[in-house]
Amino acid sequence: MVLLSSETEFINSLSSDLVYTLEHPSHDGSIPFLDILIPNDLSTSVYRKPTHTDTYTHYSTAAPQSKKDFLIRSLTRRAYNIYSPQHLHKELIHIKQVLVNNGYPLRNINNNIS
Repeated sequence: MVLLSSETEFINSLSSDLVYTLEHPSHDGSIPFLDILIPNDLSTSVYRKPTHTDTYTHYSTAAPQSKKDFLIRSLTRRAYNIYSPQHLHKELIHIKQVLVNNGYPLRNINNNIS
């Protein structure tokens, strides 16, 4: 269901606690929904805001090893849950590079990516 501007205004008039907005497709026709990017072909990938920096807990911090391992597994699980098959491999490569940039050893990355 696609909401028109007048429908959005009506919904917003029902309560001041919630404000609904219309998302307009980007120049390539894709639209972000929550943290999912949906292009014209209806495949899915993770939506990252333009201000996203790919900065996570650095491996050299004093955080527990379990937290560092969980970061790897959660990014991987998110990719498997959100990405369409045709985009998954590219995202896994991106995740590995981001983790390396944050100081994670490849051995730890590979042990935690399933």
